[in-house]
Amino acid sequence: RDIADALTEAHRHGVVHRDLKPENVMLRGRHALVMDFGVAKALSDATGRQSLTTVGIALGTPAYMAPEQAVADPHVDHRADLYAFGVVAYELLAGRPPFTGANPQQILAAHVTTAAEPVTAHRAMPAVLAALVM
Repeated sequence: RDIADALTEAHRHGVVHRDLKPENVMLRGRHALVMDFGVAKALSDATGRQSLTTVGIALGTPAYMAPEQAVADPHVDHRADLYAFGVVAYELLAGRPPFTGANPQQILAAHVTTAAEPVTAHRAMPAVLAALVM
């Protein structure tokens, strides 16, 4: 819930994190905090300002990147963070990310070309939780 709230607030202000992963979620007491907006992209459609994305350059951590981010789409938006949140939740529940590979290119290709194995293949859980993660 805390991660979703943090992303909602960032998106409300036109900021896309673009690198949500377990290492960027810190616990403070009983609350999760989203950290490190270093590769965040301020959405600037209304202002026409240059963005941080350059065509052909993918920014982020391969294991958590949305397909459009993996192919360096210059129009990556808040949905990439929702995808990454799903990957983080998948890893939390399954004990492993949905896609692995011998190198970053294989992981990126899997995000683009392969459907993730159901999270329930790794651990039993309520159907509603599994559906939410998937």
